[in-house]
Amino acid sequence: MKILKWIALFGVVITAGCGHYATVDRPESENVINAPIDIVWENTLRLLPTERIDIDTTDKASYTVTGVKRINVWTMGDNVRLRLIPRGDRQTVMDFEATTPVQVIGWGHAERMVKSIFQKIKDASEARKTQ
Repeated sequence: MKILKWIALFGVVITAGCGHYATVDRPESENVINAPIDIVWENTLRLLPTERIDIDTTDKASYTVTGVKRINVWTMGDNVRLRLIPRGDRQTVMDFEATTPVQVIGWGHAERMVKSIFQKIKDASEARKTQ
């Protein structure tokens, strides 16, 4: 019986871990949104809650948002930070980082989440380039 407990504990240790992904880990060209920063900012604030992310802080002066994605079956919650950087009048670069303090299963969860949310914000922003 003790061996069974140790095997179960070992399995939990193997599947538990921390996850992290940031868009700065990929080429900047993949992080460009072809829309003015104010449009991207509005879409970011509008879309994050639809992705179950509770916004903690927003700072429009630095175009930074922090928040937490609610606990789900895959993680104990994700800490997220987004920063928008203007590139001229018509382009914005998004620096998006997600950290999963405790991840039960699903390595790559943070990367999938960041890429998915980034794409949704990009699509919404580029569809509405003019104000």
